[in-house]
Amino acid sequence: MSLKKHLFRAANASGLGKAIRDSQWRRQRLSILCYHSISLRDEHEGLPKLYMTASFFKKRMQYLRRQGFNVLPLSEALTAMYAGTLPRRSVALTFDDGTRDFFECAVPILSELNIPATVYITTSYSERRWPVFDTAIRYLVWRARGSDIDVGAVCGMPSLLGAPLASDEACFATGMSVRNEAVRLGFSAVQKHELLHKLASAIGVDFDAFVGGGQFQIMPPEQISKLPTPLIDIGLHTHRHRMPRDEHLFGREIQDNQESICRSANGRKPTHFCYPSGEYGKIFLPWLDSAGISSATTCVPGLATRRSNPLLLPRFIDTMATSEDTFASWLDGTSEWLPRRSIYRLDEAL
Repeated sequence: MSLKKHLFRAANASGLGKAIRDSQWRRQRLSILCYHSISLRDEHEGLPKLYMTASFFKKRMQYLRRQGFNVLPLSEALTAMYAGTLPRRSVALTFDDGTRDFFECAVPILSELNIPATVYITTSYSERRWPVFDTAIRYLVWRARGSDIDVGAVCGMPSLLGAPLASDEACFATGMSVRNEAVRLGFSAVQKHELLHKLASAIGVDFDAFVGGGQFQIMPPEQISKLPTPLIDIGLHTHRHRMPRDEHLFGREIQDNQESICRSANGRKPTHFCYPSGEYGKIFLPWLDSAGISSATTCVPGLATRRSNPLLLPRFIDTMATSEDTFASWLDGTSEWLPRRSIYRLDEAL
């Protein structure tokens, strides 16, 4: 166990965490939690940093209720934070990407416990009904673990011939390599889908059933339109899950994202944004401002305060590998008292 985890456990056991949680110092801060996806099947085994089981997520939400945290809609929480009127133990909940499992697994839990959340939707795959390539390819490579399949040969990528699949770590590295090679070669969405089909067939996965099951897919328009309001707010995540360094192309990502969501969500026009893959940088700040974006969240850990730039808001990414002591310490604010690197180094970002 790391030193930090020992300190988190000690803080919780001694009551220090609760004291910080109820302090005036904590009342001036907002803990924004970040989640990605809930497993429809075994996704959490292959991609544990992105997926968690529904039962694990429900326990997290029950913890928030049991410990008396005030879970606020993100927009309401930010307004109160900048006005200096946050209630005690304030938390906001966010989900990245807008996958089908959010609608099918997370929304029922959030509705049952009356917990609001913001879901940031990347929309290019919404009407396509295809698995998102970046995650699906890593999952399928993981499904091939321990086999003698040559992923490089199957995918037609000579640079990856003989890539090892002996462990989860090796599969992750190989999956990322396939993803990166597809990007380097400029594969189209159709070519990426065909590559998924080819690999699935090679490892004995029924591709039609895989696609039909909805794994790694973005919510289709009919699910987006049924998201319960005002419990679930919708945010932007770019249309194609990318951050072009060109102002015109970046503006197109925001515009296409907004227009797609408006069509699916009965005219709702989101103004809250999340940087895809955490790719923040100072180049984007004036572009987001001119696009009318009211807030933007990063993947940089920390609690938000009145001094936080609204376009560079920190969050804590929760995963199944996060212990309850660590989770509690990020909610209480204990984590903010431990040394760590500077939150934002915009000159280094990107």
